[in-house]
Amino acid sequence: MRCAVRIWDSIREKKLEDLSSDELRDVGENVKLALEKYGFMVLGENHHFSNPLRFLESIINIHLRPKLHPKLEIRDNTHHDSKMIFSTESLLDFMWLQFSWSIMGNIEYRQCLVCHRWFEIAIGSGRKDKKYCSRACQMRAHRKRKAAKS
Repeated sequence: MRCAVRIWDSIREKKLEDLSSDELRDVGENVKLALEKYGFMVLGENHHFSNPLRFLESIINIHLRPKLHPKLEIRDNTHHDSKMIFSTESLLDFMWLQFSWSIMGNIEYRQCLVCHRWFEIAIGSGRKDKKYCSRACQMRAHRKRKAAKS
């Protein structure tokens, strides 16, 4: 997963040269084996390396395909409160699902500087430089800075 996140960060920041070819080659071999296992055709030696987005797509799909269990839940007769529920077999499987959602929605995750909880930052809504998960943590940081000055 670490390599997949690095690829995604590099794609978003347009810094693909930051990725080492050895790192991609190692992951690429695993992707190639998994693609063949599930019956996908592999399009030549460097197919995935030439298009990092397709490479990332392959990595994520390999992890999601056998382990994702979608279920439709209809709460009332008008179907207005319906939703799709996804269950997974493990926490790691859910992390792959959450990673795919972050790519689809262009969502970034950061760790709060005060409580160290992870929180979502939806690109295009709110501040890009948000450092705290809540107003309470923001105020704690403000009070701590103020006390340090005194």
